[in-house]
Amino acid sequence: MNARHTLAQIASLNDLIATDSENIENLEAKLSKANKEQTVLHNRRQRLILKLAAWAIQEGVAGPDDDLPVDDPHSFLVAICDLIENHERLWETDGAVH
Repeated sequence: MNARHTLAQIASLNDLIATDSENIENLEAKLSKANKEQTVLHNRRQRLILKLAAWAIQEGVAGPDDDLPVDDPHSFLVAICDLIENHERLWETDGAVH
């Protein structure tokens, strides 16, 4: 190999490394933004869950002794749906909720 060819390969590899470094920086910035957005969405979801839990207690759908898993959105929604269904069933049966 001659020196000119070796120098061209080194320059090509240097350009490749520089491009990859820029790509990594761009990906890191996008990941950081996505993590911030995920945190915002998680906090918003938690606020909605707590508002729904407060509504359920205020409307008599849930009581203070009901275990509402506010840390697990799926389980929380299943529990709320079950409580609402039970509340409606009691209302239809007795005309009043106990």
